[in-house]
Amino acid sequence: MDSYRTAKLQGHEVDFLVFGKKQGYYENEVIRTGGCIFHIPGPSQGYCKFYQNVKRIVRENGPYDIVHSHTFFNSGLVLKAAKSAGVRKCIAHCHSSRRSSSQRLTKKAYNAVMRRWILKNADVYCACSRQAGVCLFGEKEFSQKGTLLVNKIETEKYKFNEEERQRVRVEFGISTECHVLGTVGHLTAAKNQKLLIDIFANLYAGMQEYRLLIVGDGELRRELEKQVAESEIQSQVIFTGTRTDIPALLSSMDVFLLTSKHEGLGIVLLEAQANGLPCIGIKQVIAEEAVRSNLLQFIQDEGNISEWGRKIEKALRLGRINCIPEGVWRLCEEFDFTLKKMYSFD
Repeated sequence: MDSYRTAKLQGHEVDFLVFGKKQGYYENEVIRTGGCIFHIPGPSQGYCKFYQNVKRIVRENGPYDIVHSHTFFNSGLVLKAAKSAGVRKCIAHCHSSRRSSSQRLTKKAYNAVMRRWILKNADVYCACSRQAGVCLFGEKEFSQKGTLLVNKIETEKYKFNEEERQRVRVEFGISTECHVLGTVGHLTAAKNQKLLIDIFANLYAGMQEYRLLIVGDGELRRELEKQVAESEIQSQVIFTGTRTDIPALLSSMDVFLLTSKHEGLGIVLLEAQANGLPCIGIKQVIAEEAVRSNLLQFIQDEGNISEWGRKIEKALRLGRINCIPEGVWRLCEEFDFTLKKMYSFD
């Protein structure tokens, strides 16, 4: 959607091809602003059928100058179909550094074929971070031909707000003296909130001047709530569920913690930095492109609870900054310039 909105402002017409029949969250915005949306069955419903559907839609609704594919390894099928349908420029865009844990030979073989097709048919190898680019395209290939397109955020929207801080704290019964540690993300194995709860339970159990705010929902919510109950920290841990007021929730926090097992970029870290919030993440996980200020501290050994404790206490001592870091401000300008270059034929 960042690409879509920017491309529209730069004078491009953009249509979407999406998997499945379900209407997406942003479809009304796309239709309202002049875009078309085409739904087809995903690759898992039949790879040959998927390939033919992509080719058919490109031919019937084009001619398209550019196809910009965000479908990870399935971009091999998308871009092969697009090239065979006469598209002039194909872009493969990777948003994830997640490497497949599957040991199935069929999955490995499929990914190997898709990578070859991507490398052959993509005119631009694009990624939100270098580690995401290496994951999909390969280290040598991305180093030689890769384009970094770091996600932009609505910077001003995430600026710290004292009134919103107090509103959220009143909503959850958190006193002004409490230290609030927090995170934002889907409650899934990849986001690894289990580690976050372990850290909090080991460091702050029973210390009522500390709270843990877990923003988001997902398949592991019940399991994580059970872990909290077993650790006897129910009075200190707050599950907010899905929320639309993320900037306000960030304003209510004192330290932001990200315990993910992998992140393509870590957009939420950009949002937290825009909020002036001290952040702590795992060194091997956080992409260097997400480091936009000196607000970030890194954990070398994620299982070292003492190291987490030292970093948290340091973050609390240093406190917030009262402005949006310059590195975060530059995101929009960098994004717009790079996308314009990617979408040109010069």
